[in-house]
Amino acid sequence: MSPSRGMADVADLIERLAHSDRLERVHAAVDLVRLGRAGRRLEDALAAALKDERPVVRKMAALVLGDLAPDSRKAVPALADALRDVEEGVRRRAAVALGQFGAAATAAIPALRAALADADEGVRSFAATSLALVEPADRARAA
Repeated sequence: MSPSRGMADVADLIERLAHSDRLERVHAAVDLVRLGRAGRRLEDALAAALKDERPVVRKMAALVLGDLAPDSRKAVPALADALRDVEEGVRRRAAVALGQFGAAATAAIPALRAALADADEGVRSFAATSLALVEPADRARAA
């Protein structure tokens, strides 16, 4: 698919995120990574994709939402929720994505702090890095 085909392709990809075929949803998420940001409908679809039954779809949704930083309003709460996903790969991507938002992700500070106790070392590491990017230095010292 060529990005030059425009918004019709984006609408198609958004619809494909809800397709009954799992592989189709994965391909749609990958294509969206290539296209980048496409407005509120994309944001809504990606936030919903963080709850997909297939971990790879959830990972790709977190990746794309991170690429929307700091312009996405729905991404931060959705990514904060994804820090509790059963799959460590999804939690890792969510932690990294939250760091891309910087100070715009302050609402996720409690979730990032909780992720510092995650069973997965990678999640803990990414959460710590993102927390340093999100949390103002003076508040971090006081905590």
